[in-house]
Amino acid sequence: MLQLPNGGGPTVDGIPVVDFPDLWEDVRDFLRMMYGALKIPPCRRAHNSVTAVAGALRLATKYDAPDMAQQLLYRLEYDYPNSFSTWTEVEDERRLLEPRTADWWDLNVKDPGPDPFFDINHCTPEPASAVRLAQDVRAGTLLRAAWYELARSYAQGSSLFKGPGSPFDWTDRRAADLTLLEAGDLRRLLVGRERLRDLAHNAMEALREHARFSTERSPCKNCQEQPEASLKMFMSTESYRDLAFDPLGGLLELRRAVEQSACDSCKYSVRTVIMDTCKEIWDTLVEAFELQKLGIEVPDDSVF
Repeated sequence: MLQLPNGGGPTVDGIPVVDFPDLWEDVRDFLRMMYGALKIPPCRRAHNSVTAVAGALRLATKYDAPDMAQQLLYRLEYDYPNSFSTWTEVEDERRLLEPRTADWWDLNVKDPGPDPFFDINHCTPEPASAVRLAQDVRAGTLLRAAWYELARSYAQGSSLFKGPGSPFDWTDRRAADLTLLEAGDLRRLLVGRERLRDLAHNAMEALREHARFSTERSPCKNCQEQPEASLKMFMSTESYRDLAFDPLGGLLELRRAVEQSACDSCKYSVRTVIMDTCKEIWDTLVEAFELQKLGIEVPDDSVF
């Protein structure tokens, strides 16, 4: 890559130059990474965590710089882990970024302040770019989480919600730039969403039949609120309405609701069944989005 050009090549101000077929921004970031000057966001879910490393990673893969490529992949795996247990940690951190809708309106519509409107798109990476990059560099460890994040996002332009009595648009949903995807990716997204809907339906049916959620069992004397009451309340929330395209996020919300009021015995039992259900969905994502057809190996998740 860095072979000096011969004297007959192009020059700038009399200085020989190397003509690369790559984007100049990618070359710039590759060289910055090589000399330790590339600025990489240190925190999880930074809005520019993908764009900051994309150019350098593409060229590190193209020009066979495995150590550099692996270092950049480690940074992306921080946001898009292949392990379900690590993904739940990322999800818990993500949840802290998102204000509850009622609180948001109470704070910002009544007392707007200098910068009142929350937009999660300014706080988290754009999901389609992560999918596109993972497939370009054949990074199978990123695909499971990246595709799930894309599937639970809206298309750009459709996620704007006009709040009651407010002339401004705002969004607390991640928006994806679907123009970055190829035709096969769009089909994969539609098929994957349909399968997520089926997985969510099956998960809820299984939970309703579980002994701890059954209305026919004897009430637990130690619980402030019975798990079946938490399930019924959950079914009236926004998380339940979103369950069809975000089953993992919804089930984690249900787990948190039960843990707030259940006794230790019920809490452990309910947590176990919910997390086992989530893990089954996580393991099914490769098949749900037909990732095996990409010809990229997606490692099994052996850590739970």
